[in-house]
Amino acid sequence: MVDPTPDPDSGPPAEHVTAPLFASYRDSAHEAFQAPSATVLAARAQRRGRRRVTLAAAAVVVTAVGGVAFAATAVDRGQPDFTDRSPAPSSSVTPPPSTTPSPSESSPSSSPPSRSATGPAAIDLSKVDWGNTTVVLPATRDDNDCPVGRITTRGGSWPEADGHGRGSIRGSYAEGAATLGELDGEPRTEAVVYITCLAAGGDSGDSSGQLLVVTQRGNDLVGLGYVGPLAQVYGPLRITDRRLAVTVTQKYGDTSQQRTYRWNGTRFVQVAGPTAFPSPPS
Repeated sequence: MVDPTPDPDSGPPAEHVTAPLFASYRDSAHEAFQAPSATVLAARAQRRGRRRVTLAAAAVVVTAVGGVAFAATAVDRGQPDFTDRSPAPSSSVTPPPSTTPSPSESSPSSSPPSRSATGPAAIDLSKVDWGNTTVVLPATRDDNDCPVGRITTRGGSWPEADGHGRGSIRGSYAEGAATLGELDGEPRTEAVVYITCLAAGGDSGDSSGQLLVVTQRGNDLVGLGYVGPLAQVYGPLRITDRRLAVTVTQKYGDTSQQRTYRWNGTRFVQVAGPTAFPSPPS
């Protein structure tokens, strides 16, 4: 059992020490929590207002700077990135030289060059109807029976006019096709036909037949020149190397000769074969 009598050596009880302290705090507490004066409160409010304005301005500046940076980034990303790197050199392989000649180096063709698209259309001499066509006749002939200039055949002949008798043109003496070939050195084909020119007044034409070389000039058929002797019988013809070989037979005899003619730029001249038939026996 505890003795309630206090020990005189242990000092006063605890409540006797703390009670005065709590009483002192209670009596002075109103001083520690006393509200500040109106002047202090106004100064504090003014400082808080300036702080809020400063913070708001700083926030605006930060927002603006961030927006500009974002916009610059967006614009910059809208464009392609350019680098200073040069493109890699091409590694194309040079093909070996072709052994096929170019068009400018190609060998010449044996066929004549085509006419320009803007020039006159070429006349196919193999399809000309010589009995129904227009020909410009030349001036060079051994007699004056043939007209000079443009004549037109109808039904195989042209009519008498201007002091000249009627005449005719056909493909050959035997009324076959014309002989075609190149004779004047130009890139075109000529036709060798048989022509008769009658004297005015009803000549039978027995002594007027001859060969005529026809070519194309522009849109016209033009007589280049007459070939061979008058009033003889003409057999097969052959064109070789711009030369016309003619088989001609004496009309009232049995003598046949091979004569060759060439164009000299003005007329056809004989370059090979006999130049005349022998005289008939007396």
